[in-house]
This record gives sequence, C-alpha cells and structure tokens, in this order.
Amino acid sequence: MKKKDLKLSVVILNYNRLSETEKEIKELLKEKRFISEIILIEQANNISVVNMAKKYPVKIIRTQNLGLGGWNLGSSLAKSDILLLLDDDSYPSFGAIEKGLLYFKNKSLGIVAPKIMNKNGQIQWPRFLDKKTEVA
Repeated sequence: MKKKDLKLSVVILNYNRLSETEKEIKELLKEKRFISEIILIEQANNISVVNMAKKYPVKIIRTQNLGLGGWNLGSSLAKSDILLLLDDDSYPSFGAIEKGLLYFKNKSLGIVAPKIMNKNGQIQWPRFLDKKTEVA
C-alpha cells in the first residue's frame, strides 16, 4: 500500500457542542489529504450545529442520542476501512493522522490508539494505568 493511498473516514459524535465541533472540523480539514470523508453524528437535533456543518465538506447524520453507539452508526456508513473515531471536543494534533496511518502498512494491525493530551499538554492517563507505564 502506497503512502498516498492511505486514507481514513472520520466519525465525530456531537451533542450540543457547536464551537468545539467547528474547531474540530477545521483542524481535521488541515489534513484533508489523508481523509476520505468526515461523518458528523448529530445527536441533539441542534439546528445550529447542522447549519454550521453544512459550511464544510461533512456528511451530517441526525439521530436520537445513541451515546457512544453513534460511532457504530457512523462506522457502518463509512467508505474507508480505516476509521478515526472522535468525540465532539477532541481533535488530533497536526501530523498525527499521517503518523497513525503509517502503522496500517502492517496488514496484521487492526487498531491504533493515540496518546490523549489535556489542553495543558499533559498526557491524560487512563485510570487503569499508572504514570510509570511506557507510552510509545
């Protein structure tokens, strides 16, 4: 698989976060050469979010609140075999999509999980890991 052929579908869950979701879409579009589509799962029936998303190349799916199950809906509609699942208040740092896609050259790999950083730049540690755990 050539580097230029690697693309993913992004599925964003949204529930009433207009400004955060718009920032997220803008950040994702900076790396659009690696993204085949952005799917926005709008779960609050918020017309302001829908109208904002219509300004961008985004597929908008309006549904009842499915919680994290909205990712299942978005995943079932995605064109790419590689998915990036995001909440409405998160986005990858610039370059992270390209770096993550490179791992998929290994055909036996099924999932890649990023480090999650807080706004202050510190790693957000899952409760089951201590701070001594090595993170690549």
